[in-house]
Amino acid sequence: MRRYGEFPTNQGPVEQLVIKPARDLLVKGEVKDSGLIYTSKSITALHPKVESLREEALQAELEAQAARYQRFGFPKRLEISNGKFKDMVMRLAVPQPEAYRERFDIPTVVIGKQIPAREQYMMMGFGLYLEFHLFFNVDPKNYKTPYGLHLVWMQDGRKNLDKSVDQGRAEFSEDERGENYYDGAGLFVARPHVLEDHSINLPSTDDKSGNALYLASIKGFLGVSYASTNNVDLKFGYASVGR
Repeated sequence: MRRYGEFPTNQGPVEQLVIKPARDLLVKGEVKDSGLIYTSKSITALHPKVESLREEALQAELEAQAARYQRFGFPKRLEISNGKFKDMVMRLAVPQPEAYRERFDIPTVVIGKQIPAREQYMMMGFGLYLEFHLFFNVDPKNYKTPYGLHLVWMQDGRKNLDKSVDQGRAEFSEDERGENYYDGAGLFVARPHVLEDHSINLPSTDDKSGNALYLASIKGFLGVSYASTNNVDLKFGYASVGR
């Protein structure tokens, strides 16, 4: 059984583009949270009396995410200008569904299949401590990630610490699905400091051998690795998305 553990930094990741610790990108301000929006806190934590995300706050959040994607080089990779990319992101602004309130409170722009997930992670400084091609996105209701930019509402796993991926899969509500590897990349852009708080399991990933992917920051290094779906750990929680 594959358990959670430190990245084998003495061996190095299987794949990585950014050599320096990716956390330096945040510490040095190359990629940072907007002063208007949230760092490691959720929307409901900052606005406990607000029933849904206000329009102006949503606009500011998406603008901040567009800026982070720009700093990571996504518009260039898509061969479009920063301005056109931002316009595409801002057109995604749709009010939070009522059923998502206090459940899925993080609006997240996901790049989609137009850039392979493994490449997205490497563009953001993640080391890949696995053979990424061995993992697939799976969903009992056959959800398929769109090709292009899209907006999803999610929770970052903080409320599910010390719960296994297997438990999450068994407990998902009808309007909930586990995060897949495209969603996970988007979550890091939406909340770039989240991994300083806890590691995130992606329940909709699977290698057909009882393992799922997780995202973690260990000793300042960001990484994608995998572990058994029945593992539990106080610093790991599974993330999910509203359907």
